[in-house]
Amino acid sequence: MVNTKVAVLMAAYNGQDFIEEQIESILLQKNISFRLYISLDRSVDGTYDIIAKYISKYPGLISILPCGERFGSACRNFIRLIKEAAVDDFEYDFVAFCDQDDIWEEYKLSNGVKSLRDNCCDGYSSNVTAFWPDGRTALVRKSYNQTEYDYLFEAPGPGCTFVLNKELFVSIRDFIKKNVDNIDSMWMHDWFCYSFARYNGFKWYIDNKPSMNYRQHESNVVGANHGLGSLVTRAKIVVSGEAFDKVIQQAILLKQQNEKPVKFLSSGSRISFLKLFLISLKLRRNPVHKLYMGTIFLLFIFIGYKNKTVFN
Repeated sequence: MVNTKVAVLMAAYNGQDFIEEQIESILLQKNISFRLYISLDRSVDGTYDIIAKYISKYPGLISILPCGERFGSACRNFIRLIKEAAVDDFEYDFVAFCDQDDIWEEYKLSNGVKSLRDNCCDGYSSNVTAFWPDGRTALVRKSYNQTEYDYLFEAPGPGCTFVLNKELFVSIRDFIKKNVDNIDSMWMHDWFCYSFARYNGFKWYIDNKPSMNYRQHESNVVGANHGLGSLVTRAKIVVSGEAFDKVIQQAILLKQQNEKPVKFLSSGSRISFLKLFLISLKLRRNPVHKLYMGTIFLLFIFIGYKNKTVFN
């Protein structure tokens, strides 16, 4: 295991408050060889200086892509990493994604690699332990059983838990390079990678063991979705139809238009939402979310939905 090579891709932006602690936790990884590649979105704080300090201290182990460009989102920053990070020079076996503000358990990478090998899978994600500045913690569970169509509607956990084998990573990278003109329609890189993998026959393992401490703060792009406030916010997005728009947009990007749930959504008819209600148990993993989705589909039978996305 110690000779297994993992290329770690970190997207960073104005991260001076937390990035040092994250890098230190990566440096403590056990039973694995790694190299850290960082893409820094144009920042106005001291993030670059912190990264430069570590590059100087660990030459060859940590590198940064040319910086100064403004990407505007973590998703676009990760897409840049997937396309441009010189991971082939490392002769890597696996690729892992990394946020700038979490704290990894020391066996995060080696456990991910072992889980992939033991379960003969191509992609890995896991539960996480969310933590807040006031000391609160909570398990964020994503390891419910995968369903027939869950990949069309959700990610398998935070992207910062992902470990991909070389075959899957290369397939994702090739797809992105071939479809670079349409990639702006991507909303979340982690959901995209999972949906690509499942749709194209790759196997995915979701670990019930938390692999990292998932920091919660006001700058989180998505976060743990924990509590009543988060539920209300997500409900508003779904009821507005925006969430369904995102599902259809990603399906178009990934050539998934003929998947049954996508065809029903794109139709937008009341009978189509009745059909979605009847298969709602196949669209999410969490039993509570399955009931939630079924209720939403019943609601749209009455309020209607107009698909704002045009199929090419």
